[in-house]
Order: sequence, then C-alpha cells, then structure tokens
Amino acid sequence: MLYRRALGAVKPPDRAVVLHRLARTLKKAGRMEEALLTFGLVEKEPAVLIGSLPSDLLALWEAASQRQEAALRLYRDLVGGRWQLAKASYVFYSERLREMLPAGEETTRLQETERRKLALSRAVESLLEEPRQISAGSEGYWLAFWRSGPFGAVVLGEPFLRTRLWPSAFQGPETSSLRLALIAPTGQLLFGEVPGNRRFVVTYTVQGTGALFRLQAWPADPAALHGSIGLRQDVYLGLLGGVLALLAFGAYLTVRTVRAELAVARMKSDFAATVSHEFRSPLAGINQLSEMLRDGRVKDAQKVQQYYEMIVGETQRLRRLVENVLDFSRMEDGRKQFRFDRLETARWLREVTDVFQAEAAREGFRIEASIQEDLPAVAGDREALTTALHNLLDNAVKYSCESRTVWLEAGANGDCLSISVRDRGTGIRDEDKPRIFEKFYRGGGEMARQVKGVGLGLNLVKRIVTAHGGTVDFESKQGEGSKFTIRLRTWN
Repeated sequence: MLYRRALGAVKPPDRAVVLHRLARTLKKAGRMEEALLTFGLVEKEPAVLIGSLPSDLLALWEAASQRQEAALRLYRDLVGGRWQLAKASYVFYSERLREMLPAGEETTRLQETERRKLALSRAVESLLEEPRQISAGSEGYWLAFWRSGPFGAVVLGEPFLRTRLWPSAFQGPETSSLRLALIAPTGQLLFGEVPGNRRFVVTYTVQGTGALFRLQAWPADPAALHGSIGLRQDVYLGLLGGVLALLAFGAYLTVRTVRAELAVARMKSDFAATVSHEFRSPLAGINQLSEMLRDGRVKDAQKVQQYYEMIVGETQRLRRLVENVLDFSRMEDGRKQFRFDRLETARWLREVTDVFQAEAAREGFRIEASIQEDLPAVAGDREALTTALHNLLDNAVKYSCESRTVWLEAGANGDCLSISVRDRGTGIRDEDKPRIFEKFYRGGGEMARQVKGVGLGLNLVKRIVTAHGGTVDFESKQGEGSKFTIRLRTWN
C-alpha cells in the first residue's frame, strides 16, 4: 500500500499522520484487527495535530468504539486533562464515552469529577464575561471582575497577571514569531517589552473592559519579514509577468489564426473564381466548334475532322479538371478509396505518354519518353497514378515557355521504381519551393500569373503518391527548368 511505503520516507513528526490514515484505510477495508494494532502504534508516536485534534486522542477514540477498556482509558485521560481541547470537542467525546461505558465504581467517580470541573468552568466563564476595571498604584496594578446576585468578585494582582494570565494568553505556537507588549490605559507596560524598531509595529486597541488596553505586536525577525515580503513581491511580479506573457501569446495565436483563416478564405475565393474560368474556357471552345459544325459552316472534311479532335481534346481537359476537383474534395474529406492492383509499369507509362502526346501535339509540344523495357510492376491504383503523372506532364507543358520538349524517364533501382518528368522552362523561384505542394498555392512570378491553373495539381500528386507509400521530390533552378520524380515500391 502507498501509506506503508510512505512510512519509510516521512520524518518522525509525520509518522503519526501516515499511521492514522493507514489505520482508517484498514478499518474501511474491514480489517479491524490490523486497524486496531495500527491505531495503537499511532498512540505511541509523539502527538501531533490531525485537523484540530491530537493524534493519540483520535487513535484512542477509534479503539474505544471497539473495546470497553480503551473507552474507559480514554474517558479517564479526558477527565484528567491530558489534552487541551475546545469545550465543544470535549463535550462531544465526553457524551459519547458516557453512552459507551457501563455503570461502575470508576465510571461513577470519573463522572462526578467531570461534573465538578464543568461547573467550575461555567462559573469562570460567567465571571469573566464582564471584566470591570483595571487599577494602578504605587504598589502595582490589579484587574478586577465582579458580578451581582449572588455577589461574587475576583481581583487579579500584578504577580499573577505577569506570571500566569498574560503568558497563557499571549504566548503560544501562533505567536512564536512575534514580540508582544500589553499596555494599560495608564501607559504602564503590563506584559512584554518595548519595541526597539517601530517600523513593523501593529497596535490593536482592546475594548470591553471599561478601559482601553493597547496590544502591540511586531516581528521577532524584521529582516526575515522584509525578505519574505520582497520574495512574495518577486513571486507576484513573476506571476503577473507570466499572465501578461500568456495573454500576449494568446493574442498572437488569435491574430495568427485569424490571418490563416482569412488567407484560406481568400484562397478558396480565388480557387472558385479560377475554377469557374477554367470551366468556361473549354466550354466556350466546345460550344463554338459545335455550333459551327451543326450549322454546316465548315465544308472542308479535313477541317471537320480537326474540329472534332479539338472538341474531344477540350472535353477531356474539362473532364480532367472536374476529376481533379472531385478527387481533391474526396481526399480532404477522407472519402477517397484507392484500388491497388498489379500495374505493369512499362506498358502503362507508354499508354499515358501516347495519350498525352496526342493532346500536347496540338499545342506544338513533343514528349520524349525513355522507358526501360523490363521495368518491374508496382501495386497501385491505375487511375489515380495516371492522374498524378498527367498533372506533372501538364505542368511541364504549361511552364516550358520557348522550349517545346518535355522528357519522361522511367527506371528501376532495386525495389524502387522512379518516374521523372523534366522540362526546360521557367523553373521555380527559391521562395516558392517550400510551398509548391500546398493546396491552392501558386507561385508569385510573372509566368505563374499568366499560366492557367487552380493550385491543386501538385497537391494531388503529393497525396496520391503518399497514399501509395511512395515519395515525390523535385529539382529546379529558375530559368533552367524543373525535374519532378515519383518513387514507388515495386511489386513483391
């Protein structure tokens, strides 16, 4: 038990407290014999206060509830004045013990002694309720009390007051760190000493005696008090500084959060506007070409075929844009599910390259593919990986500027498959590199403002590759182009 382990660590003044708690715990657990033995150990320890009551009294009381001999011993010590108790506490234990004890010679004798003591106590209380006056003369001073009907009076002289009353009233544990002085209305020092340094002296006027007494108190060690006050001031100032720092930090976090929310709101607004524009562009082309074909305004068969190819290209572009937005939404909500199948890498890469080459050729671009024949297979979602690779190729085309060639390279090294897309375009600014995979983020250069996009392509690539247990990284130098590489684990 924790209390048993604590006994070996606590100092002797605290052993009684720990033993008392251990005994009460044993009692609650129904182990009464062990509890009584432990209460006996508490009684043998030096008495300390538990709450406002002595530890040995509490231990005897617990034993008295189980054994009559313990109850008789407790009653005997209580009547004999073993403990200085408040009257209410004394009466409580006395009444309970009288109910426990059977009639007997010793019990009767103790009850008679108690009766006389309580009567004397009530008489003294009644007498001291109304102190009347203090007198002083050349022979000393006296404190007088009296009552009427029946007549009674008490006169306390200077020797008794100095040796008995004042020490018992003003000396104790609660005043051990103080120096006291009691001064009569006549100015005579009744008790204590005259303070040498009045800087920390507190004076209290005692009324109700027909005369005004002055009780003065000051610290026994003013330097220690001054140091304690200084220490408290330092602690309070430190706490105040901590609170102010926490408030400042909270304000900073609030401002930062609000700014982040505003930035996200702006990005979402820009995203909605950009997506709307991106949707309108292919739709406008499809609508215009369809109307021309429908109205028969194009007679040349080669032109008709070219327009049909342009409609198909714009439709595929629109479909990919919609799929990117839907995939992003599903990934944000955690609803995107991937189907991992065996994917023959070389054949898949050639199919993606051929499809993209047909689209890029209309804008004058050429894809140079370098794909090893014996590439190992990977476990992946064909559609998702196609989307990721297509986004890399699309970005390479958008940012190639004067260069009209994009390179795709694929190779294997051990159990790792790497797929790289390289261009000789504008490259990425150094300040944009840490954020290019963030959603809605687009670089701040002039070229980035001219190129259409919604800032989702690279974010989708990162999410898709990460979901496949792979990595995506890049190398880029502004003005010389960029190279993005996807690395995937091969099929085991």
